[in-house]
Amino acid sequence: MPQMFVHFLSLPLLLKIYSLITKKDFDRNTYLFAAFCGVVPDFDVIFVFLNYVIPMPTYLMHGYITHTFFFGVLFFLFCNKYTSLIGLGIITHVILDCVLGGGHQYGLMLLYPFSDTRYAIGLLKMFKVNILVYLDILVFFIWILYLHFTDKIKKIM
Repeated sequence: MPQMFVHFLSLPLLLKIYSLITKKDFDRNTYLFAAFCGVVPDFDVIFVFLNYVIPMPTYLMHGYITHTFFFGVLFFLFCNKYTSLIGLGIITHVILDCVLGGGHQYGLMLLYPFSDTRYAIGLLKMFKVNILVYLDILVFFIWILYLHFTDKIKKIM
């Protein structure tokens, strides 16, 4: 599955492409919020850790309900800028996981809870991940936050 920085950058990149096509730009806070929306589905790892202390239902585990189109569409029902970005971030995340990595287990249950069929293309399964990738992600997050809070991100976006 794609690493976190891919998920972090995917939605801001889509927003930038949208803004170039429509000539409607977004402020830097929207881009930053969009970046975090791209990693929302992976917050389910909290339940994996809690499962060691308190038994959790399977659908809360990593790669289940938060990695479905259903979960992303739920956020669109609230119809405001922020929930729509969260929904779009979830859907983008799910598509990237499915196409590039194939999910935590092989395949994602894209139509869960209606179907438990797993779907995957897994273009990146041939590569091995090493610890340096995670260090790269940490440095990247610190850099992005630094740029955001020092107002230097305006020059980039």
